[in-house]
Order: sequence, then structure tokens, then C-alpha cells
Amino acid sequence: MDEKNVVAKMLNSTKWSTLGEVAAKLVNPITNMVLARILVPSDFGVVATITMITSFAEMFKDAGFQKYLVQADISKKNLPEYANVAFWTNLLVSVVIWTVLFFLRVPLSSLLGDERLTRVLPVATISIIVSSLSMIQIGLFRRNFRFKKLFVIRLIGLIVPLLVTIPLAILGVKFWAIIIGNIVLAVVNALVLTYLSEWKPSFFYSFTILKHMFSFSIWTLFEGISIWLTSWIDSFLISTRMSQRELGVYKTSTTNVNGIMNLITASVTPVLFSGLSRLKNNDKRYFNVFLKMQRLMGMFVIPLGIGVFTFRKLATRILLGAGWEEATLVIGSWALSSALMIVFGNLFSEVYRSKGRPKLSVFAQILHLIFLVPLIIWSATIGFKFLVIVRSLARLQFILVHLLTIRIVFKYSIKKIISNMKPVLISAVFMGIFGYLTLKVSQSIIMQLVWIIGCIFVYFGMLSLFKDTRSDIKALYNTIRKKENG
Repeated sequence: MDEKNVVAKMLNSTKWSTLGEVAAKLVNPITNMVLARILVPSDFGVVATITMITSFAEMFKDAGFQKYLVQADISKKNLPEYANVAFWTNLLVSVVIWTVLFFLRVPLSSLLGDERLTRVLPVATISIIVSSLSMIQIGLFRRNFRFKKLFVIRLIGLIVPLLVTIPLAILGVKFWAIIIGNIVLAVVNALVLTYLSEWKPSFFYSFTILKHMFSFSIWTLFEGISIWLTSWIDSFLISTRMSQRELGVYKTSTTNVNGIMNLITASVTPVLFSGLSRLKNNDKRYFNVFLKMQRLMGMFVIPLGIGVFTFRKLATRILLGAGWEEATLVIGSWALSSALMIVFGNLFSEVYRSKGRPKLSVFAQILHLIFLVPLIIWSATIGFKFLVIVRSLARLQFILVHLLTIRIVFKYSIKKIISNMKPVLISAVFMGIFGYLTLKVSQSIIMQLVWIIGCIFVYFGMLSLFKDTRSDIKALYNTIRKKENG
């Protein structure tokens, strides 16, 4: 598959992936805004603790098999056998994980300082088993650029929060509303994905195939563990050294920001990984495609991060409502650092995996953890606000690690990677300055909405002055207008 065809497939797939994410991000923020006005921060603290445990367990359940099916060169004839081995392995491991967590529920509750986890954990972790029934189907859809079907599946899954989670919260079941909603969502996804998938599980297993897959997946698993540690070490320290309220404020804020950012990243990243995997043996075309997709993602992520930071008080009020003033600093600083981290950090992980070298991502994560852990432990002793600022700034070190890794290992030019984003960075900075100055004039909600519209015009006006981004906007516009062929 040549560069031009891959880019065309990636742009077309990105369209459907983005539509699914846009639909999700129209529903999820509404759900979170409603729940934030019904539940209290401590309820979100319980959910954050449960999510911390389940997200760690889910890494072992998948063991990187889904990414292997997307990245590996497997013939069409042998693909069902590989899929079956991955499916049954995931299911068995998920059952073992649930059993282990069941017997460890009491010591885990004591460690995390919340006795409610003793009765909540066995129920909440059922979703680990259910979600294992659909992970391989998702991988196969991504491998074949079938993002239109994933879009349909995503739409079906969006009705669950509206029909289950919010009504239960209104009935007063507190954090159980979110937990039950997550389980129902996992069941719906498993049923719909299996129905729409051309591949169906069958009773086939091969330890030879398992060994072959695991040689790649073990590094993906290690990468997942290191990413989990990077993502959750701050929440773990807050849960053990601070209150459930502070944990709820912190994790709810970062989750909301990540949800906004995922509007772009969750739609582009799977497509990028699938596309790069097809070009991994042609380095020149590979790097050209990477730069194009990096700039495309940055065109939306960078101004989004700067915009949320500039209008952080309004963003907090809209997302969480009154009583969440402590979240303003978290939302603003996390949005700004996330924008830079995504474009100059997270995207490189897709390079490592698509090149079949996930161990590089593990190496980068470990270097960051060595820097991060003592920094977070120290900042936690000073106070919540200080920890928030330090945690956001620490991500700059992670960016440096990724840039050095990509330069040393793959010989890609750091200067070219940064200059590739220069039009976006310049335009976004001008937009931020415009937003900052207008807030000096008025901070009423109506006027802030007007200023935001003005920021959008300033940004895209500046962006259109640069040749590369002007052609990107035109190509994206043509892709959106293009009808889907099959």
C-alpha cells in the first residue's frame, strides 16, 4: 500500500472515527455535567479509585493482543486463528483477574483507606470479564480500516448513560449509578460488536500462536503497566495522603479534560497506528505520513488546550457547575500540558508500536517515572494546588524523553518535527493572547462566549496564512464532503 493510498484511507477513516468521538463527546460531557450536579466529589472519588484498579487489571486481560492484530503481518487465511487464540486467552485471563481481585478486596480497601471498596469492587470489576468479549473484534475492525462500523457501535453505546446512569443517579444510588452504567455499556458493546463482526469466536487454540504473539505483546503489556503508573501515581498518592474529596476533584477534572482532548486523539490515534503499520518498511513515506497526521491533530488539539486554559473558569462552571471551584486550576493546567503532551509525546508511542518496538515506549515511561515519582511524593507534602502545578509541568520532561528517543533511535529530525507544528503554535499563541486581552474587558458568561467565537476566527485566520496548514484544511474539507465508498 503506497503513501497516497494510506493517507487517503487514514483521512477517510478519521472522518468516521471523528464522527463517533464527536457524538460521544456531545453525550459524555452532558452526562458528566448532570452527574456533577447530582453526586458529590467524594462519590467521584470512589469511582476514581475503582477505575484505578480496573484499568490496571485490564492491561493484563488484553496483554497487547489487540495491538498485535492491528500491527502484525498476518495472512488473511491465518488471521481467524490468531484472533481465536487472542480471544480465549483474554477471556481466561479476565476471569483469573476478577477472582484475584475478589479475594484481595479487603486488603485493597484497607490500603486505599475506603472500606466501601470491599462490597463495591467485586461488582465493579465484572466489567473486566464482559469487555474482554469484544476487544478482539475492535482490533480487527481497526486493522481493516472499518471505522464506519465502529462509529455505528459507538452511537449505540451512547444511549446507555442516558437510559441507565443518569436515571439511577436521580434515584439516589450515588456512585453505584456510574458502576452499573459501565457494566451495562460493556454488555451492549460486546453484543453489538460480535453481531457486526465478520469474525466470530470458535473453539480453536494454539500454544504456538500464543507464544508468537506474546513475544510482541509482552512489551506492549510492560508499556501498558508503565503508562498506568504514569497516569495513576498522582491519584494513588492523593487517595492515600489526602481526602476522597480532593481525589474526586482532581480525577474528575483530569478525566473531563482528557475526554475533551480525546475528541481528537481517540479518533486520530487508532487510524494513525493502522496507517503507519502498513508503511513501517518504507521509512521516508512513513515519516511523511506521521508529520502530516501530527500537524492535523495539532491543528485542533493545541488551540483546544490553550483555549480551555484561557477560559478555565468558564470551562469549570460549564463542566462541573457550582461547588467545584478547586477544579479550575486542575482543568486549566491539565488542558494546556495535555495539548503539548499529545502532539510532542503520545504520538511517538504510536511510532514505537507500529514499528514493532513497543519496548521503546516502556523505556520512555520508566525514565519519566524515575523523574515523576519523587517529584509527586514531595509536592504532595506541600499541598493540593502545588501538586497540581508540579504534575502538569513534569510532563515537559516526558516530552523531552520522547523527542530524544525518536531522534536517537529512528534518526528523525527534532527540528523538523517542531517546525512542522510552527504554523499551529504561532496561530494558537495569537489566539490565546486575544482571549486573555478580551477577558480583561469582560468576564460575563455571555461575553466570554463571544470572545471564544472571536478566538476561533483569529486562530483559523492566522492558520490560513501558512501554506501547509491551508492545504491541510482544504484536504480535510474535501474528505468530509467525500461520500463513503463501501
